[in-house]
Amino acid sequence: MKTVLKLDNKTLFLVRHGLSTLNKRGYGRKKLTADLLPQGIIDAEKAAGYLKNIHDSHNFSSDIPRCKQTAEIISRITGKLFHYDKRLTEFYHETFTDFKKRIINFLEELPAVSESNIIICTHAAVVVAIKYLITEDKFIRMDLADEPLEGEIVILKRGGIIKKMR
Repeated sequence: MKTVLKLDNKTLFLVRHGLSTLNKRGYGRKKLTADLLPQGIIDAEKAAGYLKNIHDSHNFSSDIPRCKQTAEIISRITGKLFHYDKRLTEFYHETFTDFKKRIINFLEELPAVSESNIIICTHAAVVVAIKYLITEDKFIRMDLADEPLEGEIVILKRGGIIKKMR
């Protein structure tokens, strides 16, 4: 596989939405509808505190409620506006191959973004897919186990991961 995105002069800030379930086995029937929990609001506020110092950014978010709520909190604190993109939604009711193609399709459009910083508020599986596609030029199902914590920010720059913030 060829490199999906050469970051060159861009930095990606991959934000996993705030906490939205306490169930250790996942979301169950609320996979597409779960709202942020009180701790999730705190997670989003912490992420916003870090992101408010990031200038010249183009911002994307999943349109699933917990991501929209996280993005809205970040917007309220930072003044940054988010564009909602269905390609950033949860990995759900699709094959792994279709999920991977959806994320690659999104990444292929990022070089056209003129801003040097790109903030993406999304779900664990999407963060993992973007991280591996950019840093490893590949993404396999087993990589999904490497999920970030709720509210965590994975920062990617040329050369790979530069840090994780929580």
